[in-house]
Amino acid sequence: MDFDHVDVSNINRQIQAFPATVGQSKATALAVRLNQLDVGGEVVSHHGFMDAERFEALGMHFDFVVEAIDHITAKASLLAFLRKRGVPVISSMGAAARLDPTQIRSADLAHTSICPMARDLRKILKRKYDFPEIGPMGIVAVYSIEHPVGSAGGSAVNGSLAQVTVAFGAALAAHVIRALALPQPLL
Repeated sequence: MDFDHVDVSNINRQIQAFPATVGQSKATALAVRLNQLDVGGEVVSHHGFMDAERFEALGMHFDFVVEAIDHITAKASLLAFLRKRGVPVISSMGAAARLDPTQIRSADLAHTSICPMARDLRKILKRKYDFPEIGPMGIVAVYSIEHPVGSAGGSAVNGSLAQVTVAFGAALAAHVIRALALPQPLL
């Protein structure tokens, strides 16, 4: 589910973004692209803004949720909803203004560092949704320990770069695959 449309700036880093899909719903274009891979499943898309209410309205069962919402209040709302209902989730933090994919880590949201999005998200979850002040929050987060870059070599770094977003996606997918394939934690 996504409310956004494909933009020219997405072409370097999103699988559904091509010159021919600019202006189309990101969710719809992604579903078409993934269904073209024909791996025996069906990808269903929903164009719209995701938050806890929209998620609940879907009325679907999920084995795992990968959350990658940029809007911090919608992100917090959905994560609180999923945690309350015991739905396994992994959350992507900010990839914007990062250059180095080797700085990507995963940890409980309470144990992340440097990432401004994770810091702001923790504050909202504690204040508005009664998440614990100390100790684990019960949400795995993928984040970067690289400080956001304001400029590199004199040119501003705006948005996300392909090598970083690909690494974020790979880290998210690896966690989900491991969790579904090995339901018991590794010792």
